[in-house]
Amino acid sequence: MRTILITGCSSGIGQALAKAFLENGDRVIATARHAGTLSALHAEGCNTLALDVSNEASRAAAIEAITTEFGQLDVLINNAGIVIGKKFLELDESDVTSTYAVNTLALYWTTAAFLPGMLKRDTGRVVTIASAAALAGSSKLTDYSGSKFAAAGFMESLRAELRDMASSVSCLTVYPFYINTGMFDGVKSGSPLLTIQNQETATARILDAIESNKRELLLP
Repeated sequence: MRTILITGCSSGIGQALAKAFLENGDRVIATARHAGTLSALHAEGCNTLALDVSNEASRAAAIEAITTEFGQLDVLINNAGIVIGKKFLELDESDVTSTYAVNTLALYWTTAAFLPGMLKRDTGRVVTIASAAALAGSSKLTDYSGSKFAAAGFMESLRAELRDMASSVSCLTVYPFYINTGMFDGVKSGSPLLTIQNQETATARILDAIESNKRELLLP
């Protein structure tokens, strides 16, 4: 039985992935900023835990609880993310700081907590749900797109380090276009080739990519 940690499970892709892995017989640790938003997952058998990935004290408490109760992880899925959705000159400092704290910096701290155990056992998978905004910027996403570009760079460099170490630990970066999870309500695609993604279809493709040796997954 694998142990899988997923951040940002209050709704959307995180919640869907947690349910899918649970159905596969894995031990799932689902986290969100507020534990109350995880009640449905808890009722289905997920281990749930409050974790604000942008808060140092919250991270420390959650990491200690996870390692004490479950030991090492087999799969880490960095899924937690936020979007402000303001034009550049409408953003204030707290908006930008919050976006980078959740979408970028949290990747460093969660990965640093669990990667050593994976390296010791020479097995594991680090997954980051980035965004198509990490490949091309859009209006009202100067903070979000920048944070996702940084997330993609983090994963690319980490993958190179693991390759240089000849480690069997692997990385997957997922670049989804808008998904109908509610996070981007009201957004319309500007291209007939890029349609709003269906959550169930996107979840299935992400699961397939995690279970394979894929390094990157673009949706669509």
